[in-house]
Amino acid sequence: MWTGNLPPASNREAWSETVSYRPTDASPAPVPDEIVVAIAAPKAFPGAPAGSCLLAKRLSAGEIVNDAAAASFTFVFSAEEMRRLRPGSHSVGMVLTLAGAPVQLFTGSIEILDGIIP
Repeated sequence: MWTGNLPPASNREAWSETVSYRPTDASPAPVPDEIVVAIAAPKAFPGAPAGSCLLAKRLSAGEIVNDAAAASFTFVFSAEEMRRLRPGSHSVGMVLTLAGAPVQLFTGSIEILDGIIP
């Protein structure tokens, strides 16, 4: 599992990332049954208790593109979706399901900036 901070993103534009899940050793890359990327509220605010999922993307819903040959996946949160996020730090989690078992690939945070678009 990786932990850390992702680069900041604006709440006025689309946010996309391509993430590798290739093992660091020479072992073959797994083929995920499911991939989920979620952005959660870091602290409680009206309408969203702490830890509540604000945005999510799923492979099974066709919202994530998996490139099994490259052992990577790409997700995109649209500008419209990003507008739902308040400025500030948000929790991010990425989970792969391998042979029916969830594996936490990443847990960390992302700083959402209040984008300015006239």
